[in-house]
Formats: sequence, structure tokens, C-alpha cells
Amino acid sequence: MENTITLGEFKDTFKYLIQNNFRLIDRGIAPISVGIEGPCGIGKTSIIEEIAKELGMTYVRIGLSELEEVGDLCGMPLKEFEVHFSDCPSCPKWVSTDILNNIHKEFEFTGASRMSYASPA
Repeated sequence: MENTITLGEFKDTFKYLIQNNFRLIDRGIAPISVGIEGPCGIGKTSIIEEIAKELGMTYVRIGLSELEEVGDLCGMPLKEFEVHFSDCPSCPKWVSTDILNNIHKEFEFTGASRMSYASPA
């Protein structure tokens, strides 16, 4: 059994997912990724370009077969540490290891660390 939706239903669903991602980001939660697959020539790229234009967003096409490393898609992993700077002790910040070596002001570690991803260029 094959599931089908109309073009309008797809657009509504995809717009909802984009708006939901903005809500997730505002709450500090990682947004979801959506993969679209189907036969060549059915308009997958065209509909996404159209939705991006309607929402006033930038569109970037990434062909997974063209990527050499997973890091090209999601970024490379890096370790971050939570620190309090002396000029704002109640404002904790997440700082990567490479940046910690170049900070020229006083800070204190909170003891918390996490894995994050450096965005691809």
C-alpha cells in the first residue's frame, strides 16, 4: 500500500515542520531534519525552493552523494565547557576547547561539558 498526499498537504506539513524547528531553536532544543526522497523529475527540489521563497528563507541544495565526509553536512564534533566569566558570573557560556586557549579574561569552569558540532563552512 502506498501513502500519497497532495502537493498542498505536503507544503502545509513542511511549513509546519519549519515553524516547529524555529520554536525548538528558541527553546534551546536541536531542530529536526527532514529527508525527502523520490524518483528523479517529480519536483522535490522545485517545491522546496518554492516553500523557501514563500517563507522568505534562503535555500541551499545539498546532494548527499556529493558529500565527502559526514562533517560536511552536520559539522565536526567538538567538546564545549560551561564557564562563568568574571565580568558576568551569573551568565554561563558554552565555550569550545580551542577558544578556551585564546581567552584573555578570567573565567571559572562550572564542571559541565557537552559535545557539540562546529557548523560546516
